[in-house]
Order: sequence, then C-alpha cells, then structure tokens
Amino acid sequence: MVKAAAGRAFLRTLADAYRRHRLLHAMAIAALLLAAAVGLRTGNMPDFGVLEDYAQYLLFAFWIGGCAFALGSFFHLAQDIVWSGYIGATRGSLGISAFPSMHVAMAVLFALYATRRSRLAGLLMWAFAAIIMVGSVVLGWHYAVDGYASVLISIAIWKACGYFLGKFAPEGVAA
Repeated sequence: MVKAAAGRAFLRTLADAYRRHRLLHAMAIAALLLAAAVGLRTGNMPDFGVLEDYAQYLLFAFWIGGCAFALGSFFHLAQDIVWSGYIGATRGSLGISAFPSMHVAMAVLFALYATRRSRLAGLLMWAFAAIIMVGSVVLGWHYAVDGYASVLISIAIWKACGYFLGKFAPEGVAA
C-alpha cells in the first residue's frame, strides 16, 4: 500500500511540468549565480571540478559554444590556484568557498518546491533546510550570514523563475 501511494505521488510529480521546470531552472540559475558570479565577485572560489562540466554543458545548451573553451581554461586555472592555497603552497587567503552556501540554497529550493506539492512534504523539507543551515554553521563550513544570504537569494530566484515561466513558458508548461 505504501509502495502504491509512493508510485502515485511520483506520477503526480511527473505530471506537474510547471513546478518541475521551475525547480530545475531555479537550481541551474542558483548554481551559476551563487557559485560562480557571487562566489567569484567576493573572492571565494567554488568547487570548479563540479562546476566546470556543468557550466560547459549550459554554455553548449544555450548555443554559446565559442565561450566554452575560454571558460574551461579559466576554470582549470582557478582550480589550480584554489587547490594550491588550500594545501598551503601559496601565501595569502586562498581557500575553500564559504559565501554563499550552495548546500543551503539547494535545500531551500527543494523546500519551496515541496511546499507547493503538499503541506507535509513542505514541513519536512523546511526542517531539512534548517538542519542543513544550522549544521553548516556548527560544523564550521559557513558563517551564519552565508546561509542567510543563500536563503534570500534562493527565494528571489524561485520567484523570478515563477514569473518568467508563467510569462514565457511554452504551452502545457505554464501554470
């Protein structure tokens, strides 16, 4: 019975194109905006090993293939700089990224999505997001302000994705 209910819930989620598209667009924008744009502007470098492949895929997907080579070269250089700072081979304040928190941002986006699915799922995911936020501070990965900024930026991204999907989404995707 539980298995059947889980299967029905999964199929309902598959049928909900607008919410899925909103979540996926918000996650992609958050990954690029928070990890790359904000992180580089504030001097914090994201994990370029993961971001490199994702950014190159997005560049190709949006037909900006000419920039992929230059961006890929930049990511390789930045990754080497961050790693040498982390292992202590370089003097200065290089290190692992702290601002903003991508973990908190993704947890908040999942919570926003789950809240639109059901009250119980929303409550569980907001509890999960709170645990991620508190845990990242307690374990010393982030300052509290990193999480607060991630929450605010994630909510803004979620609202912007909802607005633009409602306005420009193809037939059958918009709410």
